[in-house]
Amino acid sequence: MEQLKSELSSTQDLSRLLHFLRAANIYFFREGSSGGPESRAIFFLCHNMIRLKDACLVECAKDWKSALTMAKFIGGSLELAAAVSLIDCSPSESNSVLRLAEIIIGNETLPKQTNLAVCVFLIKRHFFRSCLTILKSRSNGLTLTSSSTPVGALQLSLLSLLVAPLNILLEGQALDSAKLAMSFFCNQVLSTSREKIVNAFVIRSLAEQSKVKVPVVAFSTILAALISDVEKSFSADIWLCWSLMVLLNQWIRIFIGTRNPAVLRILSFALAGLFSTPTVVVEKVEPVSMQMQIEEEDEDEDMEAVLTVTSAAVAPKTEETETLQEAKKEIEAVLENPAFISMMVESLDVKLPTSVDDAAGICTALIINPYQDGMIMPTLFYKFAFNTAFLRSLWQRVNHFGILPSTSLNAGTTFDFASNKPWIQLYAVFCKLLICIIATVYDDEFSSDDRANTGTGFEFSLDEVVLIAASARDVASGMVFLAYTPTPHQTDPEYARLMSHLFISVVQLIKELHDRDARRAFCPDGFWASPRLIALADRTKRTVGQRDFIYDIFEKLNPFKPLKNFPTAGATFDELRFSLVVDQMPCLLPFQQRLLFVYLTLKAEKNAMRSEFDFLRPDSHAHVKVRRDYIYEDSFTDLDRNVVQDMRKPIKVTFQNLAGLDEAGVDGGGLFREFMGQTLRAGFDANRGIFRTNADSALYPNPEATILFPHNYREHFFFLGRMLGKAIYENLLTELHFADFFLKKLLAKNNLGNVDIHYLKSLDPTLFKNLLSLKQFSGDFVDLALDFSVAVDEMGVTRQVDLKPNGRNILVNKENVIEYIFLMADFKLNKQIKHHTAYFREGLSDVVPIQLLQIFNFRELQTLISGAEEPIDVRDWRRNTVYGSPYDEEHPTIQLFWKIVQSLSEESKRKLLKFVTSVSRPPLLGFKDLPHKFTINPVTGQDRLPTASTCMSLLKLPNVGDETKLRQKLLYAIESDSGFELS
Repeated sequence: MEQLKSELSSTQDLSRLLHFLRAANIYFFREGSSGGPESRAIFFLCHNMIRLKDACLVECAKDWKSALTMAKFIGGSLELAAAVSLIDCSPSESNSVLRLAEIIIGNETLPKQTNLAVCVFLIKRHFFRSCLTILKSRSNGLTLTSSSTPVGALQLSLLSLLVAPLNILLEGQALDSAKLAMSFFCNQVLSTSREKIVNAFVIRSLAEQSKVKVPVVAFSTILAALISDVEKSFSADIWLCWSLMVLLNQWIRIFIGTRNPAVLRILSFALAGLFSTPTVVVEKVEPVSMQMQIEEEDEDEDMEAVLTVTSAAVAPKTEETETLQEAKKEIEAVLENPAFISMMVESLDVKLPTSVDDAAGICTALIINPYQDGMIMPTLFYKFAFNTAFLRSLWQRVNHFGILPSTSLNAGTTFDFASNKPWIQLYAVFCKLLICIIATVYDDEFSSDDRANTGTGFEFSLDEVVLIAASARDVASGMVFLAYTPTPHQTDPEYARLMSHLFISVVQLIKELHDRDARRAFCPDGFWASPRLIALADRTKRTVGQRDFIYDIFEKLNPFKPLKNFPTAGATFDELRFSLVVDQMPCLLPFQQRLLFVYLTLKAEKNAMRSEFDFLRPDSHAHVKVRRDYIYEDSFTDLDRNVVQDMRKPIKVTFQNLAGLDEAGVDGGGLFREFMGQTLRAGFDANRGIFRTNADSALYPNPEATILFPHNYREHFFFLGRMLGKAIYENLLTELHFADFFLKKLLAKNNLGNVDIHYLKSLDPTLFKNLLSLKQFSGDFVDLALDFSVAVDEMGVTRQVDLKPNGRNILVNKENVIEYIFLMADFKLNKQIKHHTAYFREGLSDVVPIQLLQIFNFRELQTLISGAEEPIDVRDWRRNTVYGSPYDEEHPTIQLFWKIVQSLSEESKRKLLKFVTSVSRPPLLGFKDLPHKFTINPVTGQDRLPTASTCMSLLKLPNVGDETKLRQKLLYAIESDSGFELS
């Protein structure tokens, strides 16, 4: 070895040195030696090549083969230097390798093509990784923090060497070579930012562009081109995401004033990397109990948590988890940087399809980001959402791809996920952005023909909205048949993530538009019903009416992941899909079909529960004895939750007259129905003070009930909720009409039941109109003298309540007027009756599962409570009537009776129906669903009045052949309202 050193140090023969280089390339580096005397020989050879550098450069410039020999030798030597730097070797011995690399790489005496070839060869020999390893070993003992980077000459020289081949190739004319360099740089440098030397020094130095620079525009352009390649040799993770976002954030000043779509592509790719690393801290989420929960937190009805929250223990706090959390926080900070947001928005070219696709990719990542805390989206998402031109271009892109063909959405067919993936991402993002902007559009603005001048940013016409709604309906219907279906893609996490993202987005849009359609009808009758889902419901007869109906199926099981050990109670795939429809998008089934489902489900539960009772035991029934003048007070006492713990039990009713005696009659069901009607009427009477009415005489909780009933207002609301639940449970229609906003609160996903400003009109139309006028107010707000407080009148005493902390001292102005509008609406709709609604809802759910009622919208729930606002169908009534002999359909008295009924006013028809059945409206599914068939029996004596036995829906009609006399007797009887004692 010493003899070889002596010979090498004295020779001036470059060809001999090159001979040794070739030998080292062939024998030494191939063997992969990483230390020992041979390593020192290699470093000594580098030293001698430096000594003859001028000759070496001339030879390399003249002969490209010699240049590649030199490149191969330098690459191998750098790998060797990196290896020995991790063991035990004097750094000075490997300095010669670094110096030789500095001399050769990018030397101006070499031809351009030779320089490019040398750089490509070095990069393939893991040049970046070797330099980074050496840099790390040479930085031991330095303090590395994000705010304080080492600036030693050695570290800066190593960093300059690190980026030299990248810079040369980025500024060259060879696109493929530049993309190759970028691929290796991303893999070996940017993706390793978990290392402190990369995090605190390399990335931040490149971002600052002060001492070490890269060609920023070329860097972004080449990286964007590389990302566009279908077969790129790298993928993003959170560390690559962090590196790219730090670089882009610092390079904002370079991109200012230019539209560079490349930054959108880079950000879209970077944010996708958030999915390749699991979340660090995951809290276990317990199912929400149906018991009373009064919480201060805001309502969250978003299903997105299904994707981002999993049940797991909290990860232990380690240095790695802390580093990951710091990276996450910095990513979030960059996303909220106003300059960064402006750069991204300015880079969006809505006329360029690839730019629209990239912006959609960014939105996708922001929506289903597993690191996103809470449900508040980053500002950048809202900037895209309220970009009208982008939303329109996105819709055009969706239509360019076309709606998923029905053949690909049929159960049992092959679904080509790969070819539909771009469409899935675009359509899901469009749905999410549209939901976001629609939520800010008031009903009057939504229905306005002059959208451009409303200032909402929502410019789709109603005809276009109907087309959008139709597409969402059809896509959701089709996706149902992909649920729980084994496919080759189901093991791919991206399939489950994107398909779930699409399903959630489409379902949320359907709910938003269907809810809007319920308030402001803009879709044709029968629009929402899907024939494919109706057929599915018809095939799943077993599910309907089963006690083990699977509630919240989506929350228990992602339908686009493989089925494992989920307790499906023996359900078929079609039954699981039907459960998914009922739980997530019931509006796509006709109201009558959903109504039948509810009735049969409750009937099955009722029969199963009552089959367990011993009807001879006193506790198998609830017993109430009530006075007609004190029916509410008596029933409130007898049916207290501590007395009757299960309101689903049959209730036996005894009425007492004014003399305190039990009224005649046996309760065969009619007494119970009358009791329910009168108790509900008395309890919801606005004069009682538990509920009050709006301008349309619709009911909602009285905020002052807490003052009127300070000690037991909770019990009153719970009791009334229970009684309404009992009426629904027993399929009894009532005469109650509730305010829209209150019905919407009852159907909310949790017990808080918050609703938004769109429902304020159903509470206080004047306040709603005044608040909306503030949005367009162009005068001086000082003249209005408004502050963030509200005066509340409580039994004649005025109390000032702050809408926000110290609100009475904060004046409303142009900048905060929107906040004032929403806070005022929130106070009136939610805060003021929060507890009232919660206790009422708890009582309701004590009898009927809220999940079962949530398959209706608020208008349909009103129909379920009080019946349809439609004229009585006399033909259906007559068709479902039976007669006692000698009466029959052809009997003259019966002919006269139906002739008279047909001629009665609608009010008189309802009175007649109530006289016989105790309910003024027919069953929702028709007269065939009366508890007992409507029956007409003859009675002797033409002078007798018609009488009724409501428990049997029995009309006792005297045999009168004169139409005038029969009409008079019938009207007198139904107008008397004398209870059961008349019969």
